[in-house]
Amino acid sequence: MNTAGLSHTYADTQFIRDCREFALNLAGLAGTHSLAPYEKHKQKPSMYLERKQDNSIVTQTDRDIELLLRAEIQRVYPHHGIIGEEGGSKNESNENPAKDYNSRSANNVSNNYNSTLAYQWILDPIDGTKSFVTGVPLYTTLIALYSLQTRRVQLGVIYAPQTQELCSAITGEPMRYYWQFDKNKPNTGFVEKTVSKTTQLEKATIVSYDWGACVRHNSNAVSLLEKAACTRTWGDGFGYILLTTGRIDAVVDPTMHVWDIAALIPIIESAGGFLSDWKGNAISITDVSEDASMDVIAACTPELGKAILTQLASS
Repeated sequence: MNTAGLSHTYADTQFIRDCREFALNLAGLAGTHSLAPYEKHKQKPSMYLERKQDNSIVTQTDRDIELLLRAEIQRVYPHHGIIGEEGGSKNESNENPAKDYNSRSANNVSNNYNSTLAYQWILDPIDGTKSFVTGVPLYTTLIALYSLQTRRVQLGVIYAPQTQELCSAITGEPMRYYWQFDKNKPNTGFVEKTVSKTTQLEKATIVSYDWGACVRHNSNAVSLLEKAACTRTWGDGFGYILLTTGRIDAVVDPTMHVWDIAALIPIIESAGGFLSDWKGNAISITDVSEDASMDVIAACTPELGKAILTQLASS
């Protein structure tokens, strides 16, 4: 991999392409590290695990993978910032971030998201932890690269280790879909994919990570369950793989954080999809802090996206 872009302070196309190759390697690393723990959870599933302050589940595997990815980013791109769901900060002294990890809590260390660094890596080591701990093979790893100069996510990767599917996109370039990702051959085995063309709610398949949460968040969401052709919970990052490869038509998710949404933005845009919050506003992570959250609608067409917004806004 060409590391000449280490000192770049602008979104140079070739540099971002080099970063994509690096991000694919990170995804493969995360996937490999998740396999053995997943098999243990598959044999003995449990939801009675450690919970964070927001009551979401976290496992040691979440933390270990994030530390692994952080260490690799620091090795190759030491001048880049890092923000991750599990909260460990970039080690400014460039020491091994895993050193003495057991003596500190990843949730008590601040991320350096709002720094003056040119690029920020945004990580979700296991998106879909509930699937992971119950032996459901739909968890993913999300990786994004954000440019503070362009104020945009320049690169996104979603990887589902159990199905070996991977989507990646650079802003302004076609979305790549790997149907059987091989981290040793990152430039082969992919096709360019786009979203479906469905425009009518009555003909749409819509998924969410939690329909109950949608209805609790906005009671009008029940109308989507009643009017859509099909509703399912093939959710979390895997739902967006399905959307951007044309297999479903929309995803409706409440309460997403920056690490949940960042990687999805260029992938959805590059696949030709529609993306907004539940009020129809454009999604921009520049307005989102670590503690803030947003509601997301991702659809295959603007017409379907607007039909979903109409249902959510109905009195």
